[in-house]
Amino acid sequence: MSEASSRPNWWLAWDGKWYPPRWAYHYVTTSGGADLDGLMGQALRQAALLGQQGWEALNFTVQSHAIKLPIVLGATATNEAWSIFCLMKRPVTP
Repeated sequence: MSEASSRPNWWLAWDGKWYPPRWAYHYVTTSGGADLDGLMGQALRQAALLGQQGWEALNFTVQSHAIKLPIVLGATATNEAWSIFCLMKRPVTP
């Protein structure tokens, strides 16, 4: 620690010194079928609501999953599904 804080979210402890912020972590996750636009909209709405509460996004990942579906007579079809994950953080007040 430091004798004076020049950074945001640092906090003054009982010993008169400034310490870096402590963080709380949260995540947003959605998954589903082939409607990537719908899932993306859902994830962004959830992240925006958390942003209004002081959370900030650290990472936003979109992943495609190919799912093979069995069809009669041994042929297969591939159906695409998506997962979205967003890691968020905000400072914790000591």
